[in-house]
Amino acid sequence: MTRLPGCGQQRWAEVEPLGFADVAGPERLAFSSGERGRPTHVAYIAVPETSFSATHWFDRPDLHGALLVAWLAAALSALVALFCASLTWQLHHWNLLAIQV
Repeated sequence: MTRLPGCGQQRWAEVEPLGFADVAGPERLAFSSGERGRPTHVAYIAVPETSFSATHWFDRPDLHGALLVAWLAAALSALVALFCASLTWQLHHWNLLAIQV
């Protein structure tokens, strides 16, 4: 079963090895396998110039989003720490903050 935004659901039945047909329509999918026999590419027969390939774990958008959030949090905390250190230095420099040793 596939779910595409705006297109709804499609159910697929295997009609030949690595070949699937839409149960309710004329669409077909064809997979190609790699050296290990696992599917690596899929072609949507209705649009023959379009094919899709499997992505590696490091090419996933959710991983990129998580890394971006982590980087932004680290950058923001570094900016806050820099601002606090600068403010503390300025207050100490103008003798507005008494730091005793």
